[in-house]
Amino acid sequence: MQTNAQPKFKGTLTLPKRKRAEKIDRRKAKAKLRRLNRIGTPVFREFDPLDKEQRDIKLLWAAYLRDSFPELPKGLEQWEFIQELERIYFSSSNVLILEDFNDIQPGKRAPVAVLTEHVSEGWQLEPHIDYFAWATPRNKLRCVVNYLRHARQMEGIGVCLVKCLKKDVPFFERVREYNVLFPLSRFDKEFYKSDDDVMHRVGVLKNGDPRGDLYMYSLMCSEKSK
Repeated sequence: MQTNAQPKFKGTLTLPKRKRAEKIDRRKAKAKLRRLNRIGTPVFREFDPLDKEQRDIKLLWAAYLRDSFPELPKGLEQWEFIQELERIYFSSSNVLILEDFNDIQPGKRAPVAVLTEHVSEGWQLEPHIDYFAWATPRNKLRCVVNYLRHARQMEGIGVCLVKCLKKDVPFFERVREYNVLFPLSRFDKEFYKSDDDVMHRVGVLKNGDPRGDLYMYSLMCSEKSK
């Protein structure tokens, strides 16, 4: 008699040993956050492409001329740059301009980055940030830490997924010290394969970007999918 039963697996399936992430001390994280935000927090506002004066378009064009968008081709004309913006931003769920205290406007908040939000399945958030050339390391840290704190409270969002290149791992390990981000430590079994062209160890997507491997972090948010 024939059945559809699958033959039993007689070998041993060995997954790579997972290195336990260092536990973050919450009290120390809160103290670090207070010091980070002692002069105030960054402001996030929506990108406005329909502004009659095109202030945001002019802002992004000025940032591009100062090499603020490494993923875009060099030497674009302004109309070509606007086409690239339309292609990128119209495929996003939302676009934010991030403003923080910066020397280009002493004593005031100034635009230092643009962030696109991609929401899938209605509850999975994946942000992507481009810093402007004049953003300082402090601006970058303040913006990312406070955006993740904001993402944690976003209505309807269950998880925030952050991907980065290997060169950016030290930065996100520093972000982790504020208790807002955690290494992605496990995937569903169907995603685990031994092929070198896909994930080769837990939390790393091999060749996940044309520039190299992607390292992954996650943040559980306040709302779960319904």
